[in-house]
Amino acid sequence: MRFIYRAAMWSALALPGIAAAELTVTQWQQDLQVLAAELPRLHKNLFFQQPKAEFERQVRELDAAIPKMSDLEIRAALVRLLSSVGNAHTTINALQGTPYFPLAVQLFAEGIYVTAPAPERRDLLGARLLAINGMGMDEVRRRVAPYIAKENDVTELVNFPPMVRNAAVLKAAGVISALDRAEFTVERGGVQSKLELESGPRLVMAGGPEPTKRRNLDYWFEYLPESETMYVQYNSCREMQQQSFAQFTAAVMEAASKEKVQRYVVDLRFNGGGNSRVVEPLVKALQSRKIKLFVLVGRNTFSSGYLAAMDLRTHAHGVLVGEAMGQRPNSYGDIRPLKLPNSGLTAFYCTKFFQLSKQDVPQQEPDVPVLYRAADYFGGKDPAMQYAVTH
Repeated sequence: MRFIYRAAMWSALALPGIAAAELTVTQWQQDLQVLAAELPRLHKNLFFQQPKAEFERQVRELDAAIPKMSDLEIRAALVRLLSSVGNAHTTINALQGTPYFPLAVQLFAEGIYVTAPAPERRDLLGARLLAINGMGMDEVRRRVAPYIAKENDVTELVNFPPMVRNAAVLKAAGVISALDRAEFTVERGGVQSKLELESGPRLVMAGGPEPTKRRNLDYWFEYLPESETMYVQYNSCREMQQQSFAQFTAAVMEAASKEKVQRYVVDLRFNGGGNSRVVEPLVKALQSRKIKLFVLVGRNTFSSGYLAAMDLRTHAHGVLVGEAMGQRPNSYGDIRPLKLPNSGLTAFYCTKFFQLSKQDVPQQEPDVPVLYRAADYFGGKDPAMQYAVTH
């Protein structure tokens, strides 16, 4: 079975931070030299993993190759250059405005599955992705790996799926031969089918089931009477304009005082960071309470979200439940922007080193591991939450 999806023509002209026209060779080379000079100067320790000589070699080779490269090829190469640093905070937004294929995927224990297809192809929801242009997904992942800014295997679980959709990266990695189309092989119910998809702007996909709700809010709470649980979802480490986090914490505690609460559950599975001090009122409020605290964590718990999890664990005796977190315990962070003069692209560099572990372990494992399975996701089940409300 073959299906062709034709997306609207994509354009980088209307997207913020993207130049209105293709740059000249000299302009791209100037931007590259700004990166090469400024990143080592501004970054806390740019060469903590990759030798300086290797970084400089990559810069020289890219500078020499730019005259023969298209704008999209240069953008992909810049992503690869910064990914080679080996830190998930050291990145560049060079893929903003580049063409994407109209499906989104996630990595589960069972494989790679479509979690958000184009709206008119809802039947693809839950299909397993087997190949792109005939190339098996293990090989695709191997080729795409150099374009992923990561510091552990968990970060790759998060950052690989968007690359599966990105035409510029797939072409640069040798997975596809043309930017505008590719063949995706999927399997559902034991039946394989090949889909010829055309790339276009990054669309909002028709998403699948989610284990939690109100992801659009930075933080919210509710009391679950059936399990006598006070549930708090903390999605972003920033203050909401309509309610400060201190006010929010006070509201949580006031609501808890009126109910029979056997446990608190703080959900950090979608918290990718921000200001690490925002969570302090909640940590202090939970410190003095002798009620069981479960902290739900996962692959998307990163940066200040990771620090929030560790603060709740250390100071409020929270039990971490879920997946290993994407943040390396000892890592560089506290990012600042570096805007390139010609392309308008923004690179991000680290200004601090955070050490939360005496041993340099690659990732923080939860106290109670709960595997992320496709069957649970598509079945609308939430095993991590289920564990928390039954123990």
